[in-house]
Amino acid sequence: MRREVEFPSQGVMCRGWLYVPDHLQKRAPAIVMANAISAIKEITLPGYAERFCAAGFVTLVFDYRHYGASDEAPRNHIDPHEQQQDIRNAITWLRAQPEVDPDNIGGWGISLGGVHMLFLGAYDRRLKAVVSVATGLNMMEAMMGRTTLQGFLRILNGDHDRRFQTGELATYIPAVSMPGKGGLMPLPEAYEFYTEAMQTYAPTYENRVTFESVENLIADQSAEAVELIAPTALLMIHGEKDLIPVDAVRAVFERAGEPKKLIVLDCLHTDLYCREPWVTQSADAAIEWFNHYLHHKGESAVSQDIERNKRVIQYFYEQAFRGNLDVYDELFAPEFVSYSSAAGGELRGPEAFKQANILYNNAFPDFYSTIDMIIAEKNLVMVYGVASGTFKGEFMGIQPTGKKISWTGVAIYRFNDEGKIDGRWQEFDAISLFTQMGIIPPMGPAGA
Repeated sequence: MRREVEFPSQGVMCRGWLYVPDHLQKRAPAIVMANAISAIKEITLPGYAERFCAAGFVTLVFDYRHYGASDEAPRNHIDPHEQQQDIRNAITWLRAQPEVDPDNIGGWGISLGGVHMLFLGAYDRRLKAVVSVATGLNMMEAMMGRTTLQGFLRILNGDHDRRFQTGELATYIPAVSMPGKGGLMPLPEAYEFYTEAMQTYAPTYENRVTFESVENLIADQSAEAVELIAPTALLMIHGEKDLIPVDAVRAVFERAGEPKKLIVLDCLHTDLYCREPWVTQSADAAIEWFNHYLHHKGESAVSQDIERNKRVIQYFYEQAFRGNLDVYDELFAPEFVSYSSAAGGELRGPEAFKQANILYNNAFPDFYSTIDMIIAEKNLVMVYGVASGTFKGEFMGIQPTGKKISWTGVAIYRFNDEGKIDGRWQEFDAISLFTQMGIIPPMGPAGA
């Protein structure tokens, strides 16, 4: 079932469609969708939204302010920051709907909307999982060169002075055009896609965009936020033949923390908008992703067995401190990732975690950690204790002192649906540890 809806965003009314699964028995996970540069909701979004709804997700599609059925002048104006605020307010509205489970919200975006999801996945913790399709990275400087780009910016900046004198609200250029015809996207692929949409299923689409939009897009660096996206689950889907190089997308993907996945399909940018088999492949991958991270039914009985999980962690500590290295392969998932701000990074895979503990055992032959407190909830287990050992071996270039050293720490372990440990978040008293080891000097009293 689809119904027309509207919601306020910073004083502007945005309008769209809410897709609700038929015969809904209880609150369901929901997905908010973000569209491409210059697109209105009739373009691309319904084909995906119908699939998401059929899979059991309440799904919201809408027009950004300045576009389609939504309010605000000038029309056909793009400001990435404003569009991200519209998505934030869409999330707020969506969470308040009676059909929606407010604690299980996902975000899906295509092209520029995919970049928006990288940004919001990092800064809006209400999103539990995001999918970025045909990610529209800012490639202006790479394509134009810095000198040409700076010259173009002077032309764009001059438009402000001209409009100030004439009182015009906006200067317009084509959103899409053939090469050499002055469009924002002077690309045959984009021109043919939007022209066909305008002539068929999206007759209200206007092929124009404000000149100031180009300035806003050049300045946008939202994809840089991807380093903060974890632990929000990130899926990126991209075309091998996309104008945005796969290597550029892969470089962004590599800067994201786990959980994450990159899928590369043998297609063009707009193939992922509406052409088969790419839309089906892309939608199916997104549904699988959202099912895993949003649906309660994705939480297996194994991962939710609190007492069992506590016993597994206690067993791990016992075996690890006895020198049983096989326990890492036995208990940890292949995609395991350990995060530690105190240690300054992350470890990926059971083998890397094993080697880190071997490093400690070599430096502290009697290395041991107590379990003074263990707390479990759902698929998480938290352990607090005191680690100790005699500093008898070299540690990261630091020569041993022979002194007995101890420090406190807390670690949170996460279990996947198969009952394997796939994540660990650790914090420990690094200042005390490194001071006792002589890596940093002791902290004296104030004024000393």
